[in-house]
Amino acid sequence: RLNGKITSLPYLEMTLQLLNQIGISAEIKDNLIRIHPIESLPEQEFTVESDWSSASYFYSLAALSDSTEIVMNSFKKNSLQGDSKVVEIYRNYFGIETQFSENQIRIQKKSSTQIQKIELDLNDTPDIAQTIAANCAGLKIPCKLTGLETLKVKETDRITALKNELRKVGAETSVTDHSLEITGFFKPPQIPSIKTYHDHRIAMSFAPLALIQNIQIENPEVVEKSYPDFWKDLLILGIG
Repeated sequence: RLNGKITSLPYLEMTLQLLNQIGISAEIKDNLIRIHPIESLPEQEFTVESDWSSASYFYSLAALSDSTEIVMNSFKKNSLQGDSKVVEIYRNYFGIETQFSENQIRIQKKSSTQIQKIELDLNDTPDIAQTIAANCAGLKIPCKLTGLETLKVKETDRITALKNELRKVGAETSVTDHSLEITGFFKPPQIPSIKTYHDHRIAMSFAPLALIQNIQIENPEVVEKSYPDFWKDLLILGIG
């Protein structure tokens, strides 16, 4: 039984659905999780889907570019991952269309951004908050992101880290313990040097801004926690 407010609910639902797929009866109702006992399981094989939160950085690249087309493997249209909402968010607010074909996705900007302000509740998808915030800073779109309670207890206090580093790239912010709002923009006085705070997502969310301004990422090796080939993949796209 879970006490209090549930955050990042899609992660729980994804785990329970995977258990169901391999033959274990599991369910969540309100704040109660039930896992039913089973005597044995047959040997099984299935393909693990790629990580949608890692894909978000390439959606960011597409949003900051004019017409870049990017193809990525092992993604499902009916994904169990909560962060697959990046497809809907980037279509609605950044003009990025996603085409699904077998086990691939193909993403490309189809329209220019006309949004005056973005307001999103990211309680279910906090891991893409940094990507969206950096994107809004790069495109100079005011935004208000809420539902960020868990960001303060990740690898670092990501809300404070975002406030500090967004200012370096020219974005003024206002933050609380559960929200971040970008309220204005200015020209950075020098080339931004982004501190990563030992946090892989800080490095990867700010990296796409290299498309529109010179930028430095401190301690780039932090990406090894979740995406060791991140910098190599950026080089393939011509970004280095």
